[in-house]
Amino acid sequence: WQPRGLQKSTMRFPTLGLPIADSGLRQLREFPGVKATSFRKKIAGYLQYAPVLLMAALFVPACRWVHIRPTAPDRIAGYLFAWFVGSVMRAALLYQIGVSGAWPDLRRNPRRFLYAIPMFVLLLLVFGWWRFVGVSIICVAILEFYHRRGSWKQFGQIVGVWVYLAVGIVLAIEFQAVVVCVRGYDIYDRALLKIDSVLLLGGSVSAISHSAAALFPAAEVLYYYMFAIIGVGIIFLCLAGEPATALRMSNGILVAYICSTVCFAIWPSAGPFSLCIDHLAHFPRQSITLPQQQFALASAAALWRHRGNVADPAMYFISFPAMHVTIPLIVIWFLRRWRRVAIILLAYTVLLVPAILILEWHYFVDILGGLGVAAVAVWLIHLSPKPLQWSIFPWRLAGKLRVGEVRL
Repeated sequence: WQPRGLQKSTMRFPTLGLPIADSGLRQLREFPGVKATSFRKKIAGYLQYAPVLLMAALFVPACRWVHIRPTAPDRIAGYLFAWFVGSVMRAALLYQIGVSGAWPDLRRNPRRFLYAIPMFVLLLLVFGWWRFVGVSIICVAILEFYHRRGSWKQFGQIVGVWVYLAVGIVLAIEFQAVVVCVRGYDIYDRALLKIDSVLLLGGSVSAISHSAAALFPAAEVLYYYMFAIIGVGIIFLCLAGEPATALRMSNGILVAYICSTVCFAIWPSAGPFSLCIDHLAHFPRQSITLPQQQFALASAAALWRHRGNVADPAMYFISFPAMHVTIPLIVIWFLRRWRRVAIILLAYTVLLVPAILILEWHYFVDILGGLGVAAVAVWLIHLSPKPLQWSIFPWRLAGKLRVGEVRL
């Protein structure tokens, strides 16, 4: 909503954040008694980046210690580009579906889409029907961003936060190879299997997977689209004018990765697929999960026997905790102001749990561990000082703050 008498901002994404009124900001600057954060609090705020800096400082010595070398950047670039493109597509869809007031802006002046018909035809001829839909959504999102006078500064903030998070995730994943060289990779699988037997009343994840083999294609779609949720959170928060909150969300995710790596160092486990005797028999041959699991086991065994010397970010070894549950919950926490979007993502996370079990990537106790790691990561990231969050309307500021106070 926009209060009467206040001039709207030129930003044409008003539903992603509070509409900015220049007069309100001018009165806010003149409001007496408002003080900036102290130097000590600023330094404490910078400490939230310490985990990433610590990983970067220790990564090269750790690799030299166990005699492995990092992956070449050109092998990582393909994964990161696909991740970014998928994030843009799903952010555009969630914006239209989950944000109120998004459709009227899209329906305004529909004749502009006639000029895009040649582009759609070219995309169809180049990419075919299967990839045409996704590429078209991304192109329309870029054109709409330009048409609605989106801030390219905010686009730069999106890319900057995303690159920062991507570097941190790659470092955290490659540290797993160091853990495998030192501790192994499947020491606690049988212990987790016994815990699952108690939690599932005598059942197992492998039994669930065998009985739901027909759902493998749908489970793979749900499982491998999870990483796009991270990009959705970054895009929403940066377009809402809160890159600092996007950085806090990214730091929360990195803290969760560090916690999962520490858990892996204490309780190394590969997953229920490593103990399934007839795992190859019930998996469909066209599955993309089966070769990844076989590759992960072979790579972990080579690293443990010191026959492999490459830390590949595509090799994810951790079973406990399940980061596929942790990451969506952290993103949902930071996007909870968009209630409809948060509900959609929460429904996706609920559907993701059976998909994880069907593909035998994690034990059931791993999912419970993922819930705990998400809670710990959110709690830890909120211990650091928050950036100032001003109310842009002076009557709201006067109603919630006393002279000389700031809202942290």
